[in-house]
Amino acid sequence: PFPIYTFNPLILHISSPEYLDKIAQINNDKVNLLIEKFWPGPLTLVMPKKDIVPKIVTAGNDTVAVRMPNNKVALELIGRCEVPIAAPSANVFGRLSPTTASHVSEQLGEKVNIILDGGKTTIGLESTIIKVNDEGFVLLRHGGIPIEEIQKVVGKINQKVNENNNPQSPGQLPFHYSPCIPIYFIDEVNESKLKNKLSEIGPEFAVR
Repeated sequence: PFPIYTFNPLILHISSPEYLDKIAQINNDKVNLLIEKFWPGPLTLVMPKKDIVPKIVTAGNDTVAVRMPNNKVALELIGRCEVPIAAPSANVFGRLSPTTASHVSEQLGEKVNIILDGGKTTIGLESTIIKVNDEGFVLLRHGGIPIEEIQKVVGKINQKVNENNNPQSPGQLPFHYSPCIPIYFIDEVNESKLKNKLSEIGPEFAVR
């Protein structure tokens, strides 16, 4: 059996770009361009970690995912802690990420002691995750910042094929951030079947 920390890495959230040099090895000069353009904001950078970052945060990887959120309440919390905060999204594993404190309450309920309300999210998507290396940049996860906008700053970005055995960041497992309500793609073949199925549930669901 694998140690629990090898399952899925967390993102380290920081309140100031100055923290980055303490926890990660900046191995590309263009990193500063990304920080100036997109931080604070929904951009996560994956870089070689320094020894101060425990492996339970990185799921045993030698890289660490780092983000500076664009939320005053979150930044104040991190700043008062005076250390980066390793945290997942405030949702049940595999479910959609919440966009309001009430969504967090609906999903997690009594599983958490405190819900800190920082207001409704401004974008409603997970962060875009980019791996940084000597050769350039690799997209690990699409998110709140379009890849085209990032390429305007640093040039071409390659896209990584998911390797689920050892993900380097959140969002690389086969299923994540999934809705619980079934989704049907309607074409001419299955339209009549879907009409009958929904009509059995109730007339208000009938396809017209």
